[in-house]
Amino acid sequence: MKNYRWTAIGVMIAVAMLGIALFFDIDFFETFCRWIVRYESYELDEFVFPLFIVLTSLVADLLRFKKNRSVKEAEQDIYKAMVQASDHVLKNCLNQMLIIKYAAEETPGFDPEALKSFDEIMKQAIDQLEALGEIENVDTEAIGKSLNIKIFR
Repeated sequence: MKNYRWTAIGVMIAVAMLGIALFFDIDFFETFCRWIVRYESYELDEFVFPLFIVLTSLVADLLRFKKNRSVKEAEQDIYKAMVQASDHVLKNCLNQMLIIKYAAEETPGFDPEALKSFDEIMKQAIDQLEALGEIENVDTEAIGKSLNIKIFR
């Protein structure tokens, strides 16, 4: 119901107006349009006004949905651009760190466990970058889940 709040309000107003029109025999529409008098025998005027309110509120909801969707798409585009830029910078850094690794491998007496840890750290960083790049919904929860961390606001 939260997503259709204007439609819900419109339906409530329309039902109230319809009830009032039927219960008290009040013709709202006749005060605004003289030409509807010829349709009075069909009692269409009691249904036209509530229908107009429902349609107006439905249009308001649809316009709000469209605006929210375009904002969300813009946020996702910005997020993806930032992830790509971060990915580029970090991969350049990781590639430069490989130079240090190669130098360490050539250094006699360098701890092989440290090189093994370095490889694991590099793999984790690459995996996390790839996980960030695969996020579909741009929100802190999705980002936190992709990296298995809790993000505070």
